[in-house]
Amino acid sequence: MSDDFAVLCSRINKFNVFNVLKLTNAEIRHSNFLGWLLSPCENHFLGDEFLKELLKIALKDHTNNPDISIKLSDIIFKDFTDAEITLEKFTDKGRRMDIFIESMNNDFVCVIENKVWSGEGCNQLEDYERYINSHQKYSHYKHKLFIFLTPNTAYDCTKLYKNYVRIDYGKICWAIDKVLNNENNVMPDD
Repeated sequence: MSDDFAVLCSRINKFNVFNVLKLTNAEIRHSNFLGWLLSPCENHFLGDEFLKELLKIALKDHTNNPDISIKLSDIIFKDFTDAEITLEKFTDKGRRMDIFIESMNNDFVCVIENKVWSGEGCNQLEDYERYINSHQKYSHYKHKLFIFLTPNTAYDCTKLYKNYVRIDYGKICWAIDKVLNNENNVMPDD
């Protein structure tokens, strides 16, 4: 009979497509969906709009961080339509980076480590950073961004790895909402 209990029940019982499809903890499926949204050439017709919005959100709280080599102006005023998104990209040690973004025109590379209710593997984030910084193709890139994505807002890898920024799934939802509400949006209803 408690009003608080009724409010709690209404929050718990909200429709969630990931729950219905039993994909709540399916990290690879979440990465696949994000990869599709991030790719400028996919059939969502968003171009690089979602990619840039997500990068802006990731960088927003790190504008004065000297360890982050890319600034908001490097995102806002650039064209990222050449960006290539690779899912499960292998490193030289056989590890797989969940989402790998490369824009040669912008001298930019980004690694997104997506964790759904789990922490990082042993030295996983360090290995990804080391791979990018030592790889013949990527080490010369001027702009490198490392993102740790998790629904767990309490987990903060940035205390351990100064070159990583942490974002949560709420920020992903916010970026989707912002892009969908943009008056220039041409995404089909289906």
